[in-house]
Amino acid sequence: MAGTRALRWGGAARSVLDARSAPAILDARSAPAILDARSARTGRVHSVFVRSFYVETEAGIACLGTPALHDGPRNLIFVEPSGHALAALCAGDAVQRAGTVLHVGAALAIELAGAIDWNPGPPPAFDAARIRSALDRLARLRLPDLGLAPLIAGPAHAWSDSALCARPDSAICTRSNSALCARARPMLAALDCWATSGATTPLDVALGLIGLGPGLTPAGDDALGGAMIAARQFGFGDIADRLAAAVLPLARRATNTISLAHLDSAALGEGAEALHQTLHSLAEDDGRALDGALERLGTIGHSSGWDALAGTAAMLAGLARRDDPRGG
Repeated sequence: MAGTRALRWGGAARSVLDARSAPAILDARSAPAILDARSARTGRVHSVFVRSFYVETEAGIACLGTPALHDGPRNLIFVEPSGHALAALCAGDAVQRAGTVLHVGAALAIELAGAIDWNPGPPPAFDAARIRSALDRLARLRLPDLGLAPLIAGPAHAWSDSALCARPDSAICTRSNSALCARARPMLAALDCWATSGATTPLDVALGLIGLGPGLTPAGDDALGGAMIAARQFGFGDIADRLAAAVLPLARRATNTISLAHLDSAALGEGAEALHQTLHSLAEDDGRALDGALERLGTIGHSSGWDALAGTAAMLAGLARRDDPRGG
C-alpha cells in the first residue's frame, strides 16, 4: 500500500462488448496502490454483488462499484457503461491492467487515467465536553433496529438496561435483547472502559467482537474498525496503535479476507466518508449535520454503518470521560 494517499479518478469506463463509453468518476484511497501496474498487473475477481465487486491482487483487495458505493478506503467507483456489465462478472474472473486500462473478465474495461487527489478532509478537533454533549444527543435519537444500533450510547447512558430503556424509543429494550446485541454489549462496555483507562486495563473481553455477527463484514469487526478510526482521527494515535496491535493479529485468524482488509484500513484511520462526516458532526456537536451524516451512514451495507458507529461511540465515550483527555 502507498501510505494514506487518496485519489479521485476521472476518466471513462467502457464495456469491451459495447463500444459506447460513459463518463466515469472513480473514487479511491488504497485502491490505486492495489491496482497500480507497478505493484500488481494481474489478479482475480474475489466476489460479485449486485452493484459492486471485489478484486484481489498481490497488493491487496479493492472494491469496485457503481455510484451507489460510498467513498472510502479501497473503493473505486465508476459508471457502469452498458448497465449490465457487472452481471456478466463471476468470482475467479481474471483482472489485468494494461497501461492505464483495467480489464475485468471479458465484459468490462475501466480507464484509470486522470487521477486527482481525494481525501475525507482534515481530522476533527477533540473537545471532551463537546464530545460528551454530542454523544448524549446521539444516544437520544430514534435509531433503527439494525445490527448494533440499539447499543449506540453516550456517556450518560452507559450500557445498562435501565439506561437503554430511558431512550425515547419504547422498543429499545426488546431490541437490545437480540442475541447479537446481548453478546456485544459487554464487549462494547469493555472497549469503553479500556479507552477510559488509557488502554491500561485488559482488552480481552472487547476482542470478542472480532468476527461477531453475520455478513460480509461482521458487526463486531465494523465496531472495532469504527473505534480505531475514531481514535486515530481524533489524535489518539497511541490508543489506535494499541487497539490495532491487539485486533489485527487475531482478525487474521478469526474473520474473512474482505473484513480484514477493511480493518487494515481502519487501523490507519480510514473509513467510509459518511463515518468521517459523522465524526466531524460529533466534534462540532452539530445536530443538523449529525442528522445528515447519519442518513448517509445508514445506507452502508445492511447495518455496517451503524455497527461502526457503535464502536465509535464506545471509544469516544471512554476517551471523553478521562480526567485528562490527552493523558494516559
